This record gives sequence, C-alpha cells and structure tokens, in this order.
Amino acid sequence: MRAGSGLVIVALLIVSLPLFAANDDGSAIAVLDGGHTLIPIRAAAEWLGAEVGWEPQERTIIIESADRTVRLQPGSSTASINGRSIVLDSAPLTLAQITYVPARFVAEAFGTTVEFRQRSLTLKPPEGGDGMELRVAVLGDGWLTYRGPWFDIDYPVEFQPLGYDSAPESDSYDADGMSFGTPSGAIEFYVYSPRRSGEPGWTKLAPGESLMGSESFTEGTGRNRRETSFTDVAGPADSYVRSWVEVRLPEQDINYVLGVRHDGMTTYDRWHEHYLRFRNMFVQYDAPEGLEGPPDSDDLIPRPRPFRRG
Repeated sequence: MRAGSGLVIVALLIVSLPLFAANDDGSAIAVLDGGHTLIPIRAAAEWLGAEVGWEPQERTIIIESADRTVRLQPGSSTASINGRSIVLDSAPLTLAQITYVPARFVAEAFGTTVEFRQRSLTLKPPEGGDGMELRVAVLGDGWLTYRGPWFDIDYPVEFQPLGYDSAPESDSYDADGMSFGTPSGAIEFYVYSPRRSGEPGWTKLAPGESLMGSESFTEGTGRNRRETSFTDVAGPADSYVRSWVEVRLPEQDINYVLGVRHDGMTTYDRWHEHYLRFRNMFVQYDAPEGLEGPPDSDDLIPRPRPFRRG
C-alpha cells in the first residue's frame, strides 16, 4: 500500500494537557493497516499527560485526563469519550502486547493534529509546541515493513519496536539504527543503515560483555571494494549472545550492520528463519544530491545489495 503524503487530520476537540517525553528513543511507531493509519494509544496518551489503565474483566482500555475519560476495547470498532459513543475507522489492533488505534480517533479524543508522510507521522499538540514523531511500519501477512530514514526492513508481528540505535550507557539515540524484539526480551533483531557511513552504538561492548570471536574479509577493488566483518559477543555470565555482520564500502562512503541478540540456542533456533528473512529483506536507500528536508518514499533510490543473501 502506498499512502499519500501530506495528509493532515484536523483536531475536533481541544484538551489542555501537559506534554511529556516525545518518543526520543523511537520505541513508538505508527502502523499502516490497509487504508488505516494506527498509532500506539498508550504512548500517545501518556505523551499528552493522560493516565492509561486496563480493566481485565471488560477487556477495556481506560484513558483519563483532567476533563475526560476515554474507553475502548481491542477488536471493537466502538469507543466512548465522556460517555459519548464514537465509531472508529477501524477496530483497535494489538500487536506484540501493544494496542494501536486509528490516528483520527486520537485527534478527536485529544485535540491533536496528525501530519502524515510516507515514512513517518507527527502528532502535534493542541496548544502548539514540539510534536511527537513516529516512524511508520506497514502491516503485511505476519510481518511489518519498518520504514527507517534510509532503509526498509521486515520484522515479525510477534516483535515490538524497541527503539533507535544507542551505545551502552548512553542517553542519546540515532534513528539510522533500530531494534525489534519479543516482549519477553528473549531475542532482538537489529539494523543500522545511515545514508553515509556512520558508527553504530549497538556494536559497542557493554559492561560485562566479552568478545567471543570475529573475522573479516575484503572483496573487490576501487569503488567496489567491500569490507565484511562478523562479530560474536557474550553477555555477563553467558546470559545472552550478540552477533552481527557489518558491511563497508569505503570508496562509496556506505556501511550497514545487521545483528541479533538471543538468550540461548533454543531461542535462536526458534527464530532463525525469521532472522534470515529480516536480514535478506533489508533494503538500503540513497537520495538525489541536493534533496532538502527529510526523505520520503518518492525521493529514495534503492541501493544494490552488497551483502550475500542466505
């Protein structure tokens, strides 16, 4: 599905709410499901300062702010705002324990504006100020295709977005990298793919980690010279293993990293085929020189795949 860029959903109701952290770590994303744009209701509501609760007997999400109560149920296309019934564009969708609701409903319930581009959307607060940006993932048959700034990659619907690339013990984030993993934390897939060569944080050793092994080789010459390295790292007390491959094309100023972290071979074997697809469906992009502003899908040019599939 190709969503048109420039869609703006205008707020219908104005709510005065304090603003909290604006998804700086990238762990909240929007999901495109058919013709509907869905956003994570807990992340959006908490960003606007509302409290989010769950009634297990009625399977109802309750969102409360100073002057309103919102109630909705996963799988139901009916919600309410202060007791007033609302028919949603589509029913809330739960993926890997995260509930997503139509962006239009969030605009109506909280007075936000939603500005949509093909690779991201931004929630704008009702009283102005900085927005909350969410990258976009397209829902398919058991997979989501995540749209990074300069890459696309598939990840399983059983995985949650964990957030942007970050070095150990760092509070800064880089949207050129992204991690996805199971809610239990048993396994994580990682990608790093900037437009021009960069230094990923995920590949830095964390406290207590130890190097298990590494190997590298070089192929080609001149502009087509390709440097490939493989690295394995063990966590403290062998609690997990991280493995990654990094590919660099020095003359083209390009690099990327694909990696996996798992808590043991039983987990790795369970998700091995998924990791192969994650790695093999990776697409890296460039854009025409002189492009102003953030790239959109129509601006991007797929790069030849320099890493062998398999």
